[in-house]
Amino acid sequence: MKQLAVAAGCCSAFVLAAALPVQASSKADLEVTVLAPTTTPLVGNVAHYSVNVVNVGNRQADGVVLNVQLPTTHTSPDVFLMGDLANIDGRCSSQGTRLSCNLGRINRNSGTVVSFDLALPYTSAPLQLSATATTATAESSLDNNQSGLTTALAYYKNSVASAAPIDITSCTGATLTSFFECNVYPGATQLHNFQLEPNGTVTPAGSRSSILGSWSQPTPEDFLLEFGSPGNVSATFRGKGVEGGCFEGVTTFTSLQYFAPYRVCPK
Repeated sequence: MKQLAVAAGCCSAFVLAAALPVQASSKADLEVTVLAPTTTPLVGNVAHYSVNVVNVGNRQADGVVLNVQLPTTHTSPDVFLMGDLANIDGRCSSQGTRLSCNLGRINRNSGTVVSFDLALPYTSAPLQLSATATTATAESSLDNNQSGLTTALAYYKNSVASAAPIDITSCTGATLTSFFECNVYPGATQLHNFQLEPNGTVTPAGSRSSILGSWSQPTPEDFLLEFGSPGNVSATFRGKGVEGGCFEGVTTFTSLQYFAPYRVCPK
């Protein structure tokens, strides 16, 4: 019986290649984190926000662009930035309600921070920010390219006298959530004058014989107005303390399908 001879060294290259570990392809991997201010910002006051962009991959990331979506109004048909923006990172440009930032190259195991200042108003809706990073370089994962933040606010502690005249400035809309939105269209605001009585009732300014509703201050930063009579409330305002000794909030109506942001200012 013939033996099949194998030439020495014929398969050494194949064996060597099979023994080597398979090397993973070299790719970038951007990781985005939106950071809240170190302390809870006071409503209407400037606070510092930042976004960390880190390349945790094993290859440099080129052409990195960061887009930051800022809080928006609930106005229609036009939508605006909900708040005041300042001190934008020099690599960014403001484009309506968002920031677009050209970050260029981020080497592997390196990162950069994009920062900006934002003053946010009271709103009955969540104040949300989100950030998304993209790169021209292939990535190993896209799951960590986006991050979001719902920011909280602190409010002023405004003491209301037991008897005081008040000014109420308001506007109305089907989807409005903040008096800030009234300021976007100042021609749509209305001003009304009322009197807070020591017994907790509300009367028209200059005509204190007619009772319009009731008022109370559950906490130093909260103010409550109810229009109508006990057991038959037609509108309710819940306000939070803002600058100037005033309160801002949204009035809801029992039988109407719209909302009225109010700014209530005791004199």
